[in-house]
Amino acid sequence: MKSVVVIDTPKTCKECLFNGFNWNVCILVDEDIDEYINPNKEKPEWCPLRPLPKEMEHTENEDANSLSFRNGWNSYYFEIAGETEWLNML
Repeated sequence: MKSVVVIDTPKTCKECLFNGFNWNVCILVDEDIDEYINPNKEKPEWCPLRPLPKEMEHTENEDANSLSFRNGWNSYYFEIAGETEWLNML
């Protein structure tokens, strides 16, 4: 079983909710983040935070299978992101 915590994705470790604050350690992976605390430094490649995939846009000449797949994809996207826009599509 998997779980998801939805937060605004930080650009740097300094902005992250999981930075351990006084310890300069990423509490998600127990890694030293001293070199990433600089606000001009991007978050490290080993960072476990991943952005959500975007919602799928409508395309011209969309067949029933594509429409069904897109609506399913977007309903999950909006549910995970905590948005209720997908209710308006029904």
